[in-house]
Amino acid sequence: MNRTRRLIQAVLFLALLATVVLVVRSMRNRGPEHFPTDFSADGMGMEQTIFNSDNQPIIELKSASSRHGEKDRVYMTQLDIRVLKRKEITDDIHVKGDEGYVENNYHNLLVRKNAKISSQRFTLQAEEFFLKDRALLKSTFPVTFALRNLEGTAAKGMTYYLNHDMIKLFSARGFHNRQGKAYRFQADTLWFSKKDRKLILEKNARIQGPDSLLSGDWISLSFDGDIELVQQTRCQGKALFHSETDNAAQSDGDAESMRNIRCEILTGEHDENGDMRSLSLVRKVTIHLRRRDRHIRIRSELIEARFTPGGVFLEHVRIPIPADVTHTGGTEFSASASRMEFIFKSGELTQWLGKGNGDLRSHEFSCRSDTIEFDASHDLIRMKGEDSRVIRENNVFFAPVFSIHTEKKWLRGEKSVRATLHPQRAQPPFSEQPFFIRSQDLLILDENAVTRFTGAVQLLQEKTRLTAESLTLNAKKYLSAEKNVRLVFQSQKDDLEAWGEKITIDPDKQTLLIKGKGGMQSGATRLNAESLILSFSEKDGLQTIAADGSVRFEKNDIMGGADRVHWDFPKRNMRFSGNATLEKKGGGKAEGETLEMDLESDNIRIRSRQRERTSTVLDE
Repeated sequence: MNRTRRLIQAVLFLALLATVVLVVRSMRNRGPEHFPTDFSADGMGMEQTIFNSDNQPIIELKSASSRHGEKDRVYMTQLDIRVLKRKEITDDIHVKGDEGYVENNYHNLLVRKNAKISSQRFTLQAEEFFLKDRALLKSTFPVTFALRNLEGTAAKGMTYYLNHDMIKLFSARGFHNRQGKAYRFQADTLWFSKKDRKLILEKNARIQGPDSLLSGDWISLSFDGDIELVQQTRCQGKALFHSETDNAAQSDGDAESMRNIRCEILTGEHDENGDMRSLSLVRKVTIHLRRRDRHIRIRSELIEARFTPGGVFLEHVRIPIPADVTHTGGTEFSASASRMEFIFKSGELTQWLGKGNGDLRSHEFSCRSDTIEFDASHDLIRMKGEDSRVIRENNVFFAPVFSIHTEKKWLRGEKSVRATLHPQRAQPPFSEQPFFIRSQDLLILDENAVTRFTGAVQLLQEKTRLTAESLTLNAKKYLSAEKNVRLVFQSQKDDLEAWGEKITIDPDKQTLLIKGKGGMQSGATRLNAESLILSFSEKDGLQTIAADGSVRFEKNDIMGGADRVHWDFPKRNMRFSGNATLEKKGGGKAEGETLEMDLESDNIRIRSRQRERTSTVLDE
């Protein structure tokens, strides 16, 4: 029995508590009540002034007719109410309507039918307004508004916090007039705060001018002290800033251009004239710039941009973290780096700089360097860094300094060049294996298809080695070397060395030409001449050596000379022609028009005027 009684008491207590909560909530959420449909005036018009506790007038009230209702409510027609300015309210607020009521000791006010609320700074019109506690003005009906330089409609009503001088408009759209331009705006919620000097657009926010568009999930405009000029713009959530001009017929400075910026957070700082001075862009940033037929596309997680005075042109873009860029139209390239900078003049890109892990691709060039610079005014790409690298046609070049002319397509490497070249065909004595080259400098000219290495050149390929002051591959990829040239190679298992002032290889003829104090040595056999031609077989290697001009011969202690020498390398036979002489130190001497020598046995056959003399061996 006691248990049942306690249970009933608990249920009654919970029911009472629920009732109290509902009553409190209903009081807390109490809004405007419906105007009586059977209203009729029971008195004449009224005029009344309401005073506060300090005996200061705060409300002036007029109506054409009135009637007292329940509690302290007074119904009126043709309302004309003035809420006087005070500490919390900066301007007098004028309220008009066909009908309405006041209640709660004039703290609450309802006005409807042709309702209009205005002050020096704003005008609001709607079917109905409700003022609660002289502090909160609301309407759930569509509102037409004019706030300073804002005008439009709020399809889902508004809330005006009088004590904070802040208005909140729902499903708002209209025009924002500033600096002589009309900007169309829309947002699910629009806030305007005089105290904070801010205009805020929330959800589906959009501001569109004659040649620009700003949209995102949230937009904030901060104004100067007079609430006339924008000082800061912020946009968050799928931010888009687009601007476009079409003045191609005017001067170059006003040529057609476009800017399209997307990111998650956009912050714009404005100058004292309200013009854009700088932009800070954060997260998922993409920038697309178009100038005439040239396009620049930039991507990063953080980008800082600065504009010229007046905000007309981009002046400088700084990216302190990894980014990539693509440039098309004119010079075409794509690049990435740990940090980037862009410099513009009158809207035209004049310089791009990438620092740290720079990677660039332009035409047939692929580049990597610690620092990469694009000089747009001179169509030059410059690279600096100990391990700077350029890849071109499957050939790889390393140097601390590189320059590339993107229009003329020449490449220059400086200060210790290393290269790996892949020849298109064998060039005896070189095979089709890669060349490994070192030099001081490098120059590649696309105009005449020349690749030239200069300064302490070294070329290595398996067991073949070439040194010179200059090494050139011409349009047909023929190889030539100049100044103090030395070539070491193997043929038929013999180690050979050739030298001269210039060596040229003709892969079509399978020949190697040596000019200028040239020479050739195989083992103990040494041949010097003004020029030598080495002829090769693709399968069998070196076949003949033809020496011409002041030929000198040495083999161990045998020396000689002639005007010309023909060396049959596989047969180990050498023919001396024209004033031929062979002499052994401390021994015999052979002379004749033509001498033939077997290099294996040192046997010599002497021919003179078509008469053959017997073979002889020079001995002591």
